[in-house]
Amino acid sequence: MTGDAPWWHAQREDISQYLAGLNAFLAEPWNFPLLSVQSIVYPQGTNAIFLDVIPALALILKLFVPDTALPINPYGAWLAASITLQAVFGWLILRTLQVRQWGALIALSFFLVSFPALTHRLGHVSLTSHWLLLAGLLLYLRGWQETRLPLISWSALLLIAFYINLYLTAMLIPLYAVSVLAVTPCRGQLRFASKAALAFVPVAASTLVTILPLPGSSGAESWGFGYYSMNLLAPLTGGYLLEIPGNPIAHGGQGEGFNYLGFGVILLFLLAVWRTCGSRWRIINQHRYLFILCILLTLYALSSQIYFGETHILTNRIFKPFEPITDIFRSSGRFFWLPGYTIALFAVLAYAKRPNAHWATPVFIGLALIQLVDLQNHHENVSSYLHRPAEARGEIEIWDEHVPSDAEHLFFSPLFGCQDGPPTDLLAAMRFAIDEGMTINTGYVARHAPACNEGAASNIDQLGDNVVVFFDKDDYPKRSTALTRFNHRDGTCDDGQSVWICTP
Repeated sequence: MTGDAPWWHAQREDISQYLAGLNAFLAEPWNFPLLSVQSIVYPQGTNAIFLDVIPALALILKLFVPDTALPINPYGAWLAASITLQAVFGWLILRTLQVRQWGALIALSFFLVSFPALTHRLGHVSLTSHWLLLAGLLLYLRGWQETRLPLISWSALLLIAFYINLYLTAMLIPLYAVSVLAVTPCRGQLRFASKAALAFVPVAASTLVTILPLPGSSGAESWGFGYYSMNLLAPLTGGYLLEIPGNPIAHGGQGEGFNYLGFGVILLFLLAVWRTCGSRWRIINQHRYLFILCILLTLYALSSQIYFGETHILTNRIFKPFEPITDIFRSSGRFFWLPGYTIALFAVLAYAKRPNAHWATPVFIGLALIQLVDLQNHHENVSSYLHRPAEARGEIEIWDEHVPSDAEHLFFSPLFGCQDGPPTDLLAAMRFAIDEGMTINTGYVARHAPACNEGAASNIDQLGDNVVVFFDKDDYPKRSTALTRFNHRDGTCDDGQSVWICTP
């Protein structure tokens, strides 16, 4: 939380994209659109929304953080706030439904702040804003309870979510539709629907000054739907107390679908189902639209390739007509988050609201302790991931030695999206360039469609003397190849371990 863990200093992971993008945005003067970033993919530029910087946070910081304070890392504080808000919205949900039991509050708070799908995502900072989903469930429950649509609150939530993370926004939009259906009167449905559509006006209007027009290289398709999916066993595997023999995932892509609920939540859910034996169909009918949504999101999380452990059991083509959506939201395994939180909330609320629940508090606390024990190994793995030694610090020192102090531009070859292997060296170079106050001709940018003919993007032999060029050794294994490509009068290429550093 303090920003001191070694993970923050990792050079070849997503955190380099977040920190480079944020500090590049903060260092520049205000441009139009407001979220534009000129120093990455220079000189064309890109938009901060494609750099995963949490645009809402970036806009606020740009108003108050002076240039002399850069570079900064506010993401530890963001994680602390996100995890705290998990408990806050859990408390608000209990308060809305008039559940006044300390045991329920303690158990629900613990379940939410240690939710495995949340802690598994600590390395992807904007995706830890799961409190947005809880806020959506809170508004749904308030609307259902009061039989009215809290339109202003929903408008604010959708606007905030849009400038935090698009995946979470994509989960909130159908939840909003469910909230509308839950309070829609039988008569005047068309008029009510047009009123409900007003919630999207602030988002649409804001894009005219923050995002549009998009950079010309935006809009690339992304592969991955059907690979970054959830396994059928995912909600039941990942703990210490409940272990299913064999491999619970089919391949590495299903790490995106890590959705273990925890043994404590599973036990409480089963107990709640048993305790609501006489009223479960009434509960399902009352919340039928939410129930249907959870089923649909689960199907999307499973994607077109359905696995039970290591066994591939089904290929479905029902998502074929929705390729424009699946290309954007390719990591479908994440979409079980909303059903997962719904299960946890139902488990706590259904058990807490049973009459004569004399044993509720000890049961809640006991199950919270079971959850804690069950997640022990998971928490140790997360901690080890965040505190393992940061790599490439020595390499960055070598780059410092060979890059001239008056260099203003870093040219990296090959461009992002044109390289043979993963863009790990580009991530390090992108962060290095921004930390050193340089621009960079490319970058690890979402939805980026570069022209892989680098001659069209920039002519290296026409670059001025204030440019340094990095040639990735994966694509330019020999120094002579880099020198030939550099083709600069009196130029030299030094060994930078993973790259050739060429200077005029």
